[in-house]
Amino acid sequence: RNPLPMLFPSSSKMVIDNFLPPPREETIRLAKAWIDNADAVLICAGAGMSVKEGEMVYTNPEDFAKAYPWFTKWGYKTNYEVMGLEGDPRVPRTAKWALYAKHMDNMRWTFTPNDGYKSLLSMVKDKDYFVHTSNVDACFERSGFSKDRIYTPQGEWTYLQCTEPCHEDSVFESRPYLDIIIPQISSDGSIRQESVPKCPRCGGEMFGNVRAGNNFCHYKYDSQNDKLRAWMEGLLQSPKKKVAIIEIGAGFNTPTVTRFPMESFAHELGNRGKFIRINPTEPEIPHELSQNAVAMDEGWQVLHEMTIATKPSSLAVNPNVMQYQQEKDIVLDSGMMNRYKNYFGHFDWRRFLHQLKR
Repeated sequence: RNPLPMLFPSSSKMVIDNFLPPPREETIRLAKAWIDNADAVLICAGAGMSVKEGEMVYTNPEDFAKAYPWFTKWGYKTNYEVMGLEGDPRVPRTAKWALYAKHMDNMRWTFTPNDGYKSLLSMVKDKDYFVHTSNVDACFERSGFSKDRIYTPQGEWTYLQCTEPCHEDSVFESRPYLDIIIPQISSDGSIRQESVPKCPRCGGEMFGNVRAGNNFCHYKYDSQNDKLRAWMEGLLQSPKKKVAIIEIGAGFNTPTVTRFPMESFAHELGNRGKFIRINPTEPEIPHELSQNAVAMDEGWQVLHEMTIATKPSSLAVNPNVMQYQQEKDIVLDSGMMNRYKNYFGHFDWRRFLHQLKR
């Protein structure tokens, strides 16, 4: 429902519209002002934050074929399809590891971070910030964000782990293994059998230290999980601190890892918490947050526009922005958070984050 007729007479609305910038521009300006005005910034990023033209091997068959030309013969067209490769008996272990090694190297070292990371860093580098990302490509660290302020709950291609695992800390640097494997990948996409990585402790199979089931080793990320939760609790215990939460490219693939903890934290902060959601798909925000939240149905490219945005006349969500978001159906019906709570048995960011340590 359009709130403007209730708030302003029609003549007043015409005057206001003459002075307010276009709703999209006002939304961008407001989001930037919230970050500038914040004492602390919590950054949450999903897969959409790392999208980059020419390197979209997870979704673009042409990019996949360019990166791994010798693997298309097996019928795989994207890396999303490759997620089921372990269960394919047609593909030899030596061919699987040729792909795994090259992909790990691409995602963690060869493919460079997009410009969105640079734009984001420029806005928060002098702030008290923390990064919570489901991405396993270390793009935040490679873009200059402090490693001590980054939590990667889904793991990183930086490491391999025992697939059993034989010990909870059977996690090892992947680079030495990749340096052996990649130079020997043949033209038909295979490696020598003896080069397939084995666990140094038990001799069992290894794979990237990324969350793919109950065998995931969270060991390398335990301390950062503790640090993030303590940092968030500290902000709640500091009632004078203003907090901005900016979430980029996080959809519903793993919402209990990304979206839901952010919404829960923003809700608990109340009016001193400002929530910014950027996502070309699924940009919706809960009605319970709508007075202190904005959403943009765009990709990370809008971050550059935020860096050069001018200051708005107010830090409040004005009727122009509110109408814009309602017309785009960005604001969900009231009660959504309670429905999530009934489904999960809670809607508490503490529990969402703590369960990631399992």
